[in-house]
Amino acid sequence: MALLPALLRGAWSGARLRCPRCGQGRIFRTRFTANRLCPACGYEFLAGRGEFTGALMLAQGVIMVAAAIAYVVIRARTDWDSTLVGVGLIAFLVLAPLVSYARLKGIWIGILYGSSRA
Repeated sequence: MALLPALLRGAWSGARLRCPRCGQGRIFRTRFTANRLCPACGYEFLAGRGEFTGALMLAQGVIMVAAAIAYVVIRARTDWDSTLVGVGLIAFLVLAPLVSYARLKGIWIGILYGSSRA
């Protein structure tokens, strides 16, 4: 199987918070607590030590790029004060990881699965 389709398929399953192997089991038991194993097929989501680090880096990268783009667009299209924009973006940088944690971790789990199957 080619690498890119495997990565995309895995990332799509992860974005839906479903097991990248079977597509049925839930990755998360609660909003912030991931299952260690897939409840449907037994796939171990993060088998190696430190594999969650990639999920953190993915989240940080996506959120920082989104904040930078938002800053440029807001400053170019409005006459809002830089302090106001800065405070809003700081709030975004604090809240966005909480909102996107599960989805981005699911995508990372899918990417890891896809990269191991290609």
